[in-house]
Amino acid sequence: MARLIMWNVITLDGYFEKGYFDLSFHENIWGEELEELSIRQLASASYLAFGRKTYEGMAAYWANETGRIADMMNSIPKLVFSRTLEKADWNNSILIKEHALEKIAEIKASESKDIYLFGSACLASDLLKAGQFDLLRIGIAPVILGRGNPLFRTETPLNLKTESVKILKNGGVIVDYIPLY
Repeated sequence: MARLIMWNVITLDGYFEKGYFDLSFHENIWGEELEELSIRQLASASYLAFGRKTYEGMAAYWANETGRIADMMNSIPKLVFSRTLEKADWNNSILIKEHALEKIAEIKASESKDIYLFGSACLASDLLKAGQFDLLRIGIAPVILGRGNPLFRTETPLNLKTESVKILKNGGVIVDYIPLY
């Protein structure tokens, strides 16, 4: 059975983007260690999952990039959850317009490799409420933005178990949490 893993980089004050797809603070955490983690995660993925906004930003960026990570991003099958998107043109994208929670559960049951959700705060909130995440992997950039789009939009408290913590050479921190549903 596959695990559904949230992978996001956030600021210390909890924002995953400054404005629509403004991820400039990621530069504060990017480096050799995060590159190696990215390659390991992509190698272990059966699918990448996105909500519409994150999908559009990722597709616009990665579809024209080259290199090892870009090649992996472009080749891995992608699940795009959107009620409004008419088509998903990025290589190997599957558009899912309804029943997101059921589709994720179905794919988890049928796959052995992990599914990674990037960004996608609205979809992440629904998946958290439904108890679908097996792991929350959060990269914390040593930045305080003061404003932006918060990653966690749930109104229901959720306890987490800290599974591991890795401090990066550049001051970033990667924390793996297991949700205690």
